Amino acid sequence: MSKELITGSTPILTSQINEVTDGFKALLLAHGHAVSDGDLAFASGMVDAWNAPDDIDNPVVFAAECGFGKSTLLEVYLRHMAATDPHFGAIIVKQKKDEVEALTNAINRNDVEEPGRVGVRYRRAFAIRGYDPSVMSYESHRRQFSRQAYYPVVVMTAEMFARQSSMRVLDRFSSFYDRDEQRRPRRLLVIDERPVLTRTHSVSVEDINRLIEDVRVITHQPNQRKGSSARRGINRDFREFLSYAQKLRSNLEECEGRDRMPPIDFDYVLPDSLRRLWADHYEGADFEALATFEGTVRYGGMIYLRRNITPVVTVSHRVYYEWTAFRPFILDATAATDPYYAAGNFVVMEAPNPHAYSNVQFHVCTGENLSKSFFENHHQSFEEVAGMVREIADKHRKTMVVFYKEHLPQLEGYLAEDIQAGRVVTKHFDSGRASNDYKDCDAAVFLGWLLKGEAYYPQVASAIYDELLSYESWVDMTGVHYRDTRVESFKVGELVTERIQDVHRIRPRSSDYPVSVYLFHRDEQVLGKIIGNFPGAHRREFIPRRQLKGPSKNVSNLIEFFRSMAPGSRIKSKEIYESLGIHRNTFASLQADGDVIEATNALGVYRERTFYIKRLRIEEDAA
Repeated sequence: MSKELITGSTPILTSQINEVTDGFKALLLAHGHAVSDGDLAFASGMVDAWNAPDDIDNPVVFAAECGFGKSTLLEVYLRHMAATDPHFGAIIVKQKKDEVEALTNAINRNDVEEPGRVGVRYRRAFAIRGYDPSVMSYESHRRQFSRQAYYPVVVMTAEMFARQSSMRVLDRFSSFYDRDEQRRPRRLLVIDERPVLTRTHSVSVEDINRLIEDVRVITHQPNQRKGSSARRGINRDFREFLSYAQKLRSNLEECEGRDRMPPIDFDYVLPDSLRRLWADHYEGADFEALATFEGTVRYGGMIYLRRNITPVVTVSHRVYYEWTAFRPFILDATAATDPYYAAGNFVVMEAPNPHAYSNVQFHVCTGENLSKSFFENHHQSFEEVAGMVREIADKHRKTMVVFYKEHLPQLEGYLAEDIQAGRVVTKHFDSGRASNDYKDCDAAVFLGWLLKGEAYYPQVASAIYDELLSYESWVDMTGVHYRDTRVESFKVGELVTERIQDVHRIRPRSSDYPVSVYLFHRDEQVLGKIIGNFPGAHRREFIPRRQLKGPSKNVSNLIEFFRSMAPGSRIKSKEIYESLGIHRNTFASLQADGDVIEATNALGVYRERTFYIKRLRIEEDAA
């Protein structure tokens, strides 16, 4: 028989808040970090909010600046509360496995012997670990979800938390048994960094066939009673699922190339009974397959041919959390610019007195975007860019260089001596948030911008807003733009947020020396948002001394194509870029190239919708 839930915990006193913030300040000072009165006031407000008894309708996001010490504050708070309040409970979500282990060990570091119970030691935190057959059996993995109920604080990764939410079993963490075997609420939920809010997956005909068979097996368990209303409901759910799965499979089988797959039924939602059966009985490696299927039916996606043969649709879907079952808080330094919080009723709280970055100088080059196609079209640019990086590194103690993952080895080859000497450290775009590998750098050079594909931004924005948004886009000298303002806002917000996070890798907030950041971009909106997030920072124009590009092979080929067009001819854009063997995105950017524009004017070539037309007589038009 379950024990009665005893609600309420000991209210935190002002003196306890002071003890937490004093411990927070002492720890930061011990590591050489300055702490302002504004920082302490914001930290005090965070601690007070965590312990307030009131319900919260929407998640509160504390956008404490990078370098503020939010993870340190959380650890100090948890150690204090777990040691002083036997009724305190919390769910803590961290990004990485080693962070989960480190925090759990920190809370348990001073485990104490129970009063009056000789030899019984009380541990306060429990780590939920993902299944790893090399270190645990599957039964041990499952047993931990029962064991966690006897620890006040439970810690897990963001991925584990997302999976538990999609299984609709977060309620298993909502209470715990205290030292007297009384069941207490565990409602405080603190997520360190943004949780998993959307997922993006690819689905093939083979994946659909496998999913149909998996769902068939799960919904036809031999121990289920035939003829019961529950059995009839399960059969009805399976038939509905199968109908949509067959439609999706048919749509994919009919695809002949890259295209946009429209949604099948935007109102389709998986029945909770089917979702629960999947959660309880599926033991395969692709747990997200059912949720991905639901998202594909609702939103459609972009189709491409894998190895030019197999049609695959890429789709994004939203991860739903049972926020109202807890008191949820998120710690995310860049929440104010992060577009993932644009929908979902998140309440973002920024520090009222932001740090002044008067030591930071942004060097901005608006002559080049340094896109992937730039380096693919100008092979000699690797050597020239490496030379520019070397000139920048000569002015600084240590320089962080950020580049495209697939091209990084080639650039590192030209910078081998500088890397070996420790003057240059490299990383690729989108290589994670937290890292201390670059904290002693006094310069950062960003060679380009990670654009994630034509379909990515409308797909993820559609998932965030839970609404099918337009994929329409256009290209100008600053890059690709989307006609739907929400999609465009998401694209800009993600670019800005990722760049702000990368700048903070070199710890400009805690530096007492000048810091230089080099950016290459033509879009003033993006540049303004980034620099605006560093109050007091300076900006100056940067013009590389080196010629970073030579004549582009694609530019030369396109101009030669226009030159060879017969007067009066009319050719579809698709025929042009396919005949030249270039991607349509590359072709779109070539249209804005200065040399191409000059050549088309001189040759009498102009664009009309999706066609290029060559005038019969240039002289007559000019007259």
